Amino acid sequence: MSVLSVLLAAGTVACSAAPAATQPLPPAHATGQPAPAPAIAEPAATPPLTEELAAPAASSSTAVTELDATSASAPLPATSEASSTTVVPDVAAGPDATALTDTPEAAPSTATPELPESPVVAVPTVAIGPDLRPLPNPNTVAVPPAGACRIVGGLPDHTCTPGLLNPRLNPAQLCARGFSTRTIRPPTSYTDVLKRRLMAAYGQVGPNPLTGRLWSPNDVELDHAVSLEDLGHPWSPLNLWPQPRRSSGVEPNAEEKDQVEVTVHELICADQSNAATYAARLAADWTQFRRARAPAVAPKESEP
Repeated sequence: MSVLSVLLAAGTVACSAAPAATQPLPPAHATGQPAPAPAIAEPAATPPLTEELAAPAASSSTAVTELDATSASAPLPATSEASSTTVVPDVAAGPDATALTDTPEAAPSTATPELPESPVVAVPTVAIGPDLRPLPNPNTVAVPPAGACRIVGGLPDHTCTPGLLNPRLNPAQLCARGFSTRTIRPPTSYTDVLKRRLMAAYGQVGPNPLTGRLWSPNDVELDHAVSLEDLGHPWSPLNLWPQPRRSSGVEPNAEEKDQVEVTVHELICADQSNAATYAARLAADWTQFRRARAPAVAPKESEP
């Protein structure tokens, strides 16, 4: 073999080996083979993508927590059970509880107050009799000293005449059919003497500045601060005072109080459970009843 043939053969071998070492790999789409495994796994394992997905989840949980906190602080709407619980006490406290609740216990309560009224009317008048105990001596019974008492605004001096109830008379007897104050009124032999002594205690001596005349027993009425028809004590000086009549020129006067006493009697008999309250108000200030309408009843018996 010639030298030329050897050189040509060596060059051919060198040329065919060089491209094999430097030739790049064909792309995946050109070869039809699948992409290398690392290239496929890399997107799934990328940390930034995982953090981005986790961040919204955390923010959503925070939002849920904030909503829960808001809903916890806000007042809950009343449920049907709560509203029924609230309504029940209101219904029970109202005047129409019987009609609204429709409970069997409420029905008898309406008729209960009417039961005690019948025996009140049935109290016999014969149980009311005169006080047979001897009266005190009108000349020696204790009265305030002369000039110690004053009439102001038509009212008795409450220090001298506070008013006193009759312990032998109750509202049922007072309001019974046929009752009369004649059965408990003290005799004039007692009241005439006591009237003059009480006139001195109230300063009704000498000239009356309103009339220019001397005070006379005819100018005053020995009045019961709590009247006999309103449970007043019959003969105690604590319940008696010399009230000026209209002829004395004093206003308000005994004639006006007589009308008030009739009104208070009707109030007591219409509401016997509060009889003592009406009597106390009469003793404290009888003029508070002057504007009340006087009921149509028989005229009261006159005081001495």
